[in-house]
Amino acid sequence: METLRPALTLGETGAAGLPVALALAHARFQLDLMPVRHCLVLDAPAGPERLAVCLSTQQTSH
Repeated sequence: METLRPALTLGETGAAGLPVALALAHARFQLDLMPVRHCLVLDAPAGPERLAVCLSTQQTSH
């Protein structure tokens, strides 16, 4: 399992944190070196709310 931690590499992105994480997950689907079928995006902003989104893709042959 691969773990990407955008906050550690990009720093605090504020309200853009979730959109940035979703964009990075989408970009990860494009990498052919180590293909993945699912990406789990977690968001834990300041406050009691928490969010988890599982993105999935169908692998296509090139």
